[in-house]
Amino acid sequence: MKAKTEFFRDDFVNLAYEIEIEVNELPKEQYNEYKWFSVEEIMTNDEIHK
Repeated sequence: MKAKTEFFRDDFVNLAYEIEIEVNELPKEQYNEYKWFSVEEIMTNDEIHK
């Protein structure tokens, strides 16, 4: 019997809100990089789930 290899991935669901915040105040403990996209970029970027 061959060993079965499973791959796991994380999926995130983000809710969009309009807020005013200083970018340098965003927490970096869990995420070290944030990306900002326009609506057009979101709709045309193949790396973003639709």
